[in-house]
Amino acid sequence: MAAAVILSMGFVGCKGNINNPDDPQTETADAKYIGHHGSYYEIEMKDGTRLYFQRRQDYKDTPYYFALSNADEYYSGYSNQSEMAKQYAYSGKLTIPSSVTINTGNAKETYSVEGINGRACFAMKKLREVSLPTSIRFIDGEAFMGCSSLESINIPDGVTTLYWVFMNCSNLKNVNLPESVIDLPETFECCTSLETIELPSKLERMHSAIYGCSSIKTLSIPQSVTTVGGLGGCTNLKEVKCYAIEPPSIEYNSESEWDSAVKFILYVPQGSISKYQNSYWGTDYYAKEIRPLD
Repeated sequence: MAAAVILSMGFVGCKGNINNPDDPQTETADAKYIGHHGSYYEIEMKDGTRLYFQRRQDYKDTPYYFALSNADEYYSGYSNQSEMAKQYAYSGKLTIPSSVTINTGNAKETYSVEGINGRACFAMKKLREVSLPTSIRFIDGEAFMGCSSLESINIPDGVTTLYWVFMNCSNLKNVNLPESVIDLPETFECCTSLETIELPSKLERMHSAIYGCSSIKTLSIPQSVTTVGGLGGCTNLKEVKCYAIEPPSIEYNSESEWDSAVKFILYVPQGSISKYQNSYWGTDYYAKEIRPLD
C-alpha cells in the first residue's frame, strides 16, 4: 500500500455494492484512472462508480493527500457544469471501501480511505443509506447536509468532530456515534425524523447538535458535556437527564421560528438541583420541573 497518502472519497453514480458483502469494511476495490483537471482527479470503479478527489498539500507528516471533490467541483470549468454533475448524482445505498487501487495503465497505486471531505454528498436527495469503513478518521463540514432521503449511517470510531454534517437530513432515523466524538456543532440540526440519539460518554460540546429535532422525546447528556447550546425546536422532548455537576451552558435564539418553550422534566444530580434551578435550565423556557437522578 502506498505510504503517506490519504484518500478522502465520496461516491456518486454508484450502480451497486462494490465490496465483498462478507467483509465490506476491508475489501480493496480496484479503480481505473480517468483523468484530471488541475488538482482534481477522476477515477472509475469496476461497476461504473465515479469518484472525484483533489490532490492537496498536507500539514502533518505527509507531503500530499487526496481529498474528496464532488462532481460540481470537478466540472466547475465546464459551461454545462450542472448537467454533467447531475448524471452522477448518487441514489440508493452508498458503501465506501477501506482502500482503493487505481490502475493508470502504467502502474497500480493503492490508497487508504480515511476521510469524507466537506460537501462531498451535499444535497444528494436520493441518497438513502451510507456505510463507512472503520478506516475513516474524519468527516468534514456539510458532507451530507441536505441529503433529505438519508435514513441511516454509521460513524466509525476515531472521528472526533461532526460539523454541520447532517443538517437538514429530514429523513435521518438511525445514527451511531462512537466514543471518540467530543464535538457536535449543529450536527443534526433540523433532522426532524431522528427519534433517539445516544451521546458518547466523553462528549464535551453539543453546540445545538439537535436543534429542531422535533421527534426526539428523551435525551441523556453525559457528565463531560459543558456546552449544550440550544434545544429549540425539540417540541416533543419530554425528559432530559443531565449528569453534569455544573449546569452546561444552554441558550436559545430569540429570532428562531422555534422560539417557544420546550417544557421537559429535567433530572440532575441530587446536589446540583439548586444550581440548575438558578441557571437558564430552570427558566420557563426549558425545564418545567427539576428532579434528582436515580
